[in-house]
Amino acid sequence: MRVFFLSLSYSLLLTFSSFSQTNYYHNAFWGRVVLSDKITDKFKWELYLQSRTQNDTANKLNIFRHHQLSSYWVWLHYQIGKDLRLSLTPFCYFNTISLFPQSVETGGRGIKEYRWAVQLEQTQKLKYFNFSNKYSFEYRYRDLYKTGIFIPNYRIRYRVRVEKPIKKEGRALSLILYDEIFLEFGRAVKGSPAVFNQNRIYAGFSYEILKNVKFNLGYMYVIQERSSGKAFDNSNVIWGILTFENIFSQFKKKPVDEAK
Repeated sequence: MRVFFLSLSYSLLLTFSSFSQTNYYHNAFWGRVVLSDKITDKFKWELYLQSRTQNDTANKLNIFRHHQLSSYWVWLHYQIGKDLRLSLTPFCYFNTISLFPQSVETGGRGIKEYRWAVQLEQTQKLKYFNFSNKYSFEYRYRDLYKTGIFIPNYRIRYRVRVEKPIKKEGRALSLILYDEIFLEFGRAVKGSPAVFNQNRIYAGFSYEILKNVKFNLGYMYVIQERSSGKAFDNSNVIWGILTFENIFSQFKKKPVDEAK
C-alpha cells in the first residue's frame, strides 16, 4: 500500500505542475479488441487490436473525427502463483499520428514503432475490493523523424488498480479505478529535459456480456509531457474494450468424465 500512496502523491504533483505550463486540450476515443486463450493451465496468450481517433480544433467534441493510432500487440502470460503473473511481449507494432495541432503541422503522417515489453502484476483479493500493482519495462524502437531510421529508448510504467465486484451471481459486473505513471529514458530522449512521459487516470466498469465475452467502458484523463518539457497534452478519453476469452478452447469437446 505504501507504493500506492507514493504513486498517488506523485500523480497529484504532476497534475498540478502541468497547470503552470503551456497546455493543449484534446478529446479522443480509444478502442481495443482482445482475443485470448490458454496454452496450458498456467500459460495464456493475448492479441490486442487497437485503434484511436481524435478531434481537431474545429471539431472539438467529435472524438471520431480523425484517425490517431493503430496497433497490433501480442502478449504471453505465465501465472507464477495465485496472485502473481509474469508477462512478455514478443511482438508489438504501432503507427501513431501526433495529437492536434502537431498532426496538422506534420501532414498527418504516422510514426512507426516496434515494442518489446516485460511486466509483473501482483493482485490481492481483499475483503471489499481487489487491489493490484503492475510494473512494466518497455523497449521502444521508433522512426521518430519518419526517415526510416529507428531510434531506441526505454520506458517504465507503474499502475495501481482497484476493482470493486458488484454482481457476484449471474453476469459479472465490477467498477474499476486506476492510475498509471510512465517515465522514459534512453537514446531517443537523451537530449530532452522531460523524463516524465504520461499519467493516465481511469474510472470505468467491466461487464460480462456473454460467457467468455466481456466489455469494458470508461473515462480516462491523460496528461502527456512534450519533449521540450515546457508543454503538456491533456486528453479526455472514452475507452472501450471488447474481450473474447477462450476463443478456441471453448469449442473443444470435454472428456466424458469431465462432462459428467
